[in-house]
Amino acid sequence: MLERWDHEDWQREGDYRVITYRLPALNGPVYLRLRGTSTAQLEPDPDPLLEDPWTDLWFYSNPVFITPE
Repeated sequence: MLERWDHEDWQREGDYRVITYRLPALNGPVYLRLRGTSTAQLEPDPDPLLEDPWTDLWFYSNPVFITPE
């Protein structure tokens, strides 16, 4: 994990909420994957039997490939 943000770190830009993060200098190609949740958990736990799935939401982005010039 490189960085973690919570709801207080987001800025509103019109209809969007935005985070700006400057990457450190890169020595070669890298990729980023983002994961987010509606909870304060650092890692997702298996859902208990009959849990309401809408109380514990997670998303995972597709990889974003970066090649420095």
